[in-house]
Amino acid sequence: MSVSRISWLLTVIVCLVAAVLLLLYGYSGYFGVLIAVALAAATNLIRWPRTSAPPAERDVASRH
Repeated sequence: MSVSRISWLLTVIVCLVAAVLLLLYGYSGYFGVLIAVALAAATNLIRWPRTSAPPAERDVASRH
């Protein structure tokens, strides 16, 4: 596992733990914010498929 993936995973875990603690102490608004940050950070853990063509060329090719 690469260092960047470990750092994003750690970010997600810290946000989730902090969100649960804030919810337990009654800070529901901050809970929602930290859940949103955790979800945004989690998108960096997704392995997107790699293509050789830039997005514009790929979109044109897929329409034909």
